[in-house]
Amino acid sequence: MKKILVLFILVGIISSCGTDFNKPYSDTPTSGKVNMAGDETLEPLMDAMSDTFMGLYQYATLSMKYKSENDCFQDLINDSVKVILSTRKLNQNETEYFKSHQLIPVTTKIAVDAIALIINRENFDSRLSIAHLKSILE
Repeated sequence: MKKILVLFILVGIISSCGTDFNKPYSDTPTSGKVNMAGDETLEPLMDAMSDTFMGLYQYATLSMKYKSENDCFQDLINDSVKVILSTRKLNQNETEYFKSHQLIPVTTKIAVDAIALIINRENFDSRLSIAHLKSILE
């Protein structure tokens, strides 16, 4: 019994020789390198996102490219990037292209536009029309 145990231990030691356990796995959700493209208007959001992600996952590298929205979608179709950040959904032609190649792109809504109005407590006006708001912003 001891001989079998010693044999397993030796096989384990020999098989682990030359293996760098500190070397990260590649192409996992939290390690490896991913090429991304994003609309130029989203650059501050993408920079914050990539800095945070790479700070959390030391074996992950995000390569960011900032382009026009149409160029981002073209890069996705040409397979030069794996992820894009855009302010719009896929159009009909893009959807048909991916369906014809039996690919299902995953979309995730990460933000919406909004306006917050902060008023003084002493202001008793509880109604503000869209027209009035537009006149204030113009």
